[in-house]
Amino acid sequence: QIFDSMAEGLLVVSPEWKYLFVNQSGQRQAKRKKESLLGHTMMECYPGIERTKLFEKLKSSMEGRFSAKFNNEFIYPDGTMGWFRINVQPVAEGLLILSADISDEVKATSSLFEEQQRMTQIVENIEEVFFMVKVDFSQTLYVSPAFKKIWGVPPEVLYKNPMAWADFLVPEDRDRVIAEI
Repeated sequence: QIFDSMAEGLLVVSPEWKYLFVNQSGQRQAKRKKESLLGHTMMECYPGIERTKLFEKLKSSMEGRFSAKFNNEFIYPDGTMGWFRINVQPVAEGLLILSADISDEVKATSSLFEEQQRMTQIVENIEEVFFMVKVDFSQTLYVSPAFKKIWGVPPEVLYKNPMAWADFLVPEDRDRVIAEI
């Protein structure tokens, strides 16, 4: 019962790849009832699994008797996918496999990356100069490519001297603009 209250999936497989133990989280992650796993091999339950990177890592751990930690994308027989953080430990019975579902985390990271890519496309292609500096102007963090196109000076000028942008202001406006900022 204590294992069934775990958030992680806990599975034990024999050297013959038969499921010996599966907790409730393991059932949910496997998308199968415990009874359809216990006593059956991984290959019987998931035909083709022996050709996956997951199985390759499990097999290496089983044969070499060493622990392993890795993330794995799992494609279910129905075509759906899930991401799992896997922790494999050799035990007398075979392998103990702990799995944490990180699908939401992977989706969020992927969405964030896609959003960052879109923002980069916008910033890299706008015709106006866009630059970011630390609030105290001690360091330039980013300068868009339009800087060179408009001012004829490479962006490295701002990276070397974060206040160099002020040199491009009309002299009579320079003191006022710097004071306002």
